[in-house]
Amino acid sequence: MGGVSPDARIFGWVHPLMKKRSGRAFARRDFLRIAGLGAGAVVVKGCSPKAMLDWLAPTPIIPPTPFLMPTTAPTLDPTASPTLTATPTVATTGTQIPTATSTVTPFPTWTPSPSPSPTWTASPVSSPTPSGTLIHDFRVPAEGSFRQLRHDFENPEWGHKPRSSAFNPGSRNSALPETVALQPFDGEDFVRLTEEMQWFHFHLLAKANPSLTTAELKARWRALTVNSVAFTDKHSIDYGTRFFHGDRTKNYADYILGENLKNPKPIAWKAISTGGNLVKIASLPRTIEAIDFTKPLPSIDEVWEKPWLIHWATEETVDLLPFTAASDGATRKVWRVSPFPQMRPVGTPFPIWGRGGLNRIKKTTSLKRVANGQTFSPYVP
Repeated sequence: MGGVSPDARIFGWVHPLMKKRSGRAFARRDFLRIAGLGAGAVVVKGCSPKAMLDWLAPTPIIPPTPFLMPTTAPTLDPTASPTLTATPTVATTGTQIPTATSTVTPFPTWTPSPSPSPTWTASPVSSPTPSGTLIHDFRVPAEGSFRQLRHDFENPEWGHKPRSSAFNPGSRNSALPETVALQPFDGEDFVRLTEEMQWFHFHLLAKANPSLTTAELKARWRALTVNSVAFTDKHSIDYGTRFFHGDRTKNYADYILGENLKNPKPIAWKAISTGGNLVKIASLPRTIEAIDFTKPLPSIDEVWEKPWLIHWATEETVDLLPFTAASDGATRKVWRVSPFPQMRPVGTPFPIWGRGGLNRIKKTTSLKRVANGQTFSPYVP
């Protein structure tokens, strides 16, 4: 099938529109429109985002034994119970992620290796969100210049309709990520997630749902960073295995799962956000504030109440809602916008990274005005 992306053959099914592309390169963007794997959901007929989690659940990707995050160079822990695994490891001293009964998630202090970055200490996470509750209402600060990222049905780029409507009209099982492109000042389309950055993001997931066990959090981290998901597209732990004839040297390092640690290149995060989220304008028209990954990272508590630095992954659907909304001077139809499936029911948080604490929205058409002090949700309804 000439010109069809390798990703299109992962599940042994090819959309009819793909066949029409025979003879020329099939763009990844076209595949994402059809496959929907960017949202962690297999978008084939009759397969919902929930089915993706059901598909992942029967075969745990990581062992259920709790892991310990090191605070110093590895040493033998005389109190640890020995555990036999395929590759023997030595337990290290550290602070364990809380289990379902915990209410506080302490952060580690460590110096990553082999490329040390500044040692940092983050304050303990406090006031956890009750498990099983969708985190959805946020307030725009009373001061500052803010914008909200448009949903597909608000965006003229998508014809004020969900981007997947052309492929699965009438199907309520269709869902694609509402990706909004960023344009980093360093020109990089991906940012390498250092050990420190990976642990930071992992603790965002723990903060969102502290009732999850370590094994459950790891499984959700793995689901969020697989090779075909929008954020880590072709920059995951199995990239070489999947696309380079099993060449494991091209698999990127994941410090949460302890995979491919001999590779100096870690997994990477694509320069995108998703519709419905808030951004703070640093300078008009498109420059926004971000978390500066070139400096010691802040604590989770410092950024948790700043929804312009912590976004929530959204996916569009073709589920037409029974009401309308004003957009661009006209009354528009409204479609349901849902959370990514990986951290349901609470939602999937992710940081907005930026070298020097700044990033850019690629297109001004992706932005809409929002009033100071108003409440908003990244989801619809």
